[in-house]
Formats: sequence, structure tokens, C-alpha cells
Amino acid sequence: MKCINTFSAVDVYGSTNIDISFFEELTFLYGLNGSGKTTALRLIMALLTPSVKTLLEIPFSRMELNGQLRNGNNINIECSKNDGKLYLKSSLTSEELTIAIPRMDIDEVEMHIEREYRNHSGLNAIREISSPIFLGLDRRFITPGNRFQRPQFNSRQMALEFEREKMIAEHQNYDPGLAEVSSIIIAGR
Repeated sequence: MKCINTFSAVDVYGSTNIDISFFEELTFLYGLNGSGKTTALRLIMALLTPSVKTLLEIPFSRMELNGQLRNGNNINIECSKNDGKLYLKSSLTSEELTIAIPRMDIDEVEMHIEREYRNHSGLNAIREISSPIFLGLDRRFITPGNRFQRPQFNSRQMALEFEREKMIAEHQNYDPGLAEVSSIIIAGR
């Protein structure tokens, strides 16, 4: 896969919506712990692998990924869950995959799906896509302000908060690695 252009997911864990527009060369997912960065990446990889097990494990109602393949063709992958079924389709093939959500242990699901849908053209077409590259930088910090009332920061506000913390040398939450990332974000805007 050359690049992911957009990813969106609705009702993740019953209440969270994700809407990400990616830059062609490099995109930072930057936010507070628990804001959905890792979940978004897990869902993206579940669509691109595809991992039916992960698609069943993480609650959502609908998601969509748009991107471009290395050969220049655009790709669209959509997945939804309703009425006890998982629906998966892509622009790579006209065949939509419909899976009745099995009533079995989640660890048995992958073997079941592999047996039942081994030759499904939609799954096989998605499996042929090369995955994008993800680089993870994990720095844990305490949210500024009251820890029980988490403020909603966008990436620029969070970057500015780290810049402010840099000015307070003795600040216990100051993290030089994240401050460097925040400087890049501020400079890029």
C-alpha cells in the first residue's frame, strides 16, 4: 500500500467516532492516553490484514478506509456490523463478504473463518495488499489539570501544553521526547 488517505469508524466501543485524514508522506497520531490512537491503528490493520478476529473483538458499527496502492489505483475498504453479521467489502472485488457472527470462543474464530472463507476473493484480494509502516512512540504522562476531568485537546493545543511545560523545568510531567514531537507538530502547522 502506498498510502492511507482517510480512515473513519463509528460507534467504536459504543460511543467513540474516529475520523483521520492522513498526509501522504508522514502522519502523527498524537493524543492523550485512552484517546483511541492504538484502537484506530488496530482497526486499520484489521481491515488491511484482514483480521476477522480483531474486527469481531472491537465493538464498532461501521468503518471505512480509503487509500492508494503502489500501482496508483485507489482502494476503498468498508466494514460494518449489524443484525448479528459482519460485512466486509473492498473496491478490489465485487464480492462482498458476509459473515454470521459465530457464537464461539473468539480464539476459535480465526480457524473457523479460515476454513469457511479460505477461497473468498474479497479476503484474498485484501490479503495481497502490503501493509503501511507504523512507528510507535509511547510516552506516558499525566494529563494536565484535574485527572478526573480530562480536557479535550487537539494536537496543536497538546503541543503548546508541552512547550509550556518545557518552560517549567521542574515540572514533573515534562517529557523531552514528547516535547520534541510537539515542536515538530507546531513547526509543521
